[in-house]
Amino acid sequence: MNLKQLGAEYLNSEQRLRRRIDQLRRLQSGAEGEARKKLTSRINYLYSIAAESHAIGQYLIEYYDRGNSVAN
Repeated sequence: MNLKQLGAEYLNSEQRLRRRIDQLRRLQSGAEGEARKKLTSRINYLYSIAAESHAIGQYLIEYYDRGNSVAN
């Protein structure tokens, strides 16, 4: 696996996380009290992980592309 492929894996993970966030948002709309607070906390945590996955994926892909253009 090269860096571009690894970057793509990170971006795929981001998309899976965002789909999970969407599921939790739907649950959150019907939740109340402590359950709603827990869902909000979980959603916020997943948002931060998704953002990190996106940033790392983009970085790896761009790093790979820069390395390839230098090598050619």
